Amino acid sequence: MNSQEAPDRWDTNPVSHDTDGDKLPDGWEVTYSEESLMLGLVDNNTLDALGARGPMDPRMPDSDLDGIDDGQEDFDGDGLNRTNLMNRYCPGWNNPQNSECHIDHMTDAGNRFYDDLENYTNFEEYQNGTNPVNADTDGDIWEDGSEVYHQDQDDDSMWAGWEYYFGFDPFDPADANVDSDGDGFVNKCENKWNTHPKDPTSFPSQGELCDMFN
Repeated sequence: MNSQEAPDRWDTNPVSHDTDGDKLPDGWEVTYSEESLMLGLVDNNTLDALGARGPMDPRMPDSDLDGIDDGQEDFDGDGLNRTNLMNRYCPGWNNPQNSECHIDHMTDAGNRFYDDLENYTNFEEYQNGTNPVNADTDGDIWEDGSEVYHQDQDDDSMWAGWEYYFGFDPFDPADANVDSDGDGFVNKCENKWNTHPKDPTSFPSQGELCDMFN
């Protein structure tokens, strides 16, 4: 048995990689709980009152007893959680000329888009390899939430999250130059001008130009 799993340490199940079943491996929870304790990001008195050994206690699916499992929390406040942090990474969402924003959060589709794609959980921090107790894992000033959402793995000028939402393949650049709704504008153009790529009644306005070859 690993010494970290002993009763006087983290008291985890040595034959289970996820003792509390919160989708976060025991070792991952221990590593980042210890980092948060070392950095003074949590109050020991609060942890003691909760009966927890860290903010992500591998023995407790909900370490802070707030009704939300550890895997669904956002300990570092970087937006990688499923809350209603609409437009966190699109401050100009109401500016149709702002190519960084694609969906109006006032619409039902926009609401679902921001809630489902821009916001992640501790579990998804684990999946994405980001640090759940540090909002900027790589120290480049961009918080993790923004970086994960604004990836473009296939270099097709469309954000991966946007592609995922509308049913495109974020690893296939060919879908950028397809006109999915037959309105005369290819997908990457609709992406640029905040229009719906699968609704022929939604398309860029006059003067909103696209370079079909770039």
